[in-house]
Amino acid sequence: MDRITAPLTIKSAQPDGSFTGYAAVFGNVDLGSDIILPGAFKAMKKTRDGQVRIAMNHDLRMLAGKALCTQDEHGLHVAGQLTLGVSYVDDAYKLMKDGVLDGLSVGFD
Repeated sequence: MDRITAPLTIKSAQPDGSFTGYAAVFGNVDLGSDIILPGAFKAMKKTRDGQVRIAMNHDLRMLAGKALCTQDEHGLHVAGQLTLGVSYVDDAYKLMKDGVLDGLSVGFD
């Protein structure tokens, strides 16, 4: 699996672990010099309820929550829900709220 690392633009982060923002913006050059083009997220691996799993460091043994993902003209918009109460998720959420964790990585084949 290849990865694209992109800054995460968080529009809101709530005390219940929900957040919204853009996980990827089209046309930006990422840290690996990759550029995501419109249509890149047409097919995604989703759960039975139509959401995408959030995994820590691409490790599906360390799930952190789920997100509804929609592609618009700007990029990949996410409405996520972290599973608070799991120690590593709580730690990541604190870092996200403080602005220390300010990016994410999208895995692709």
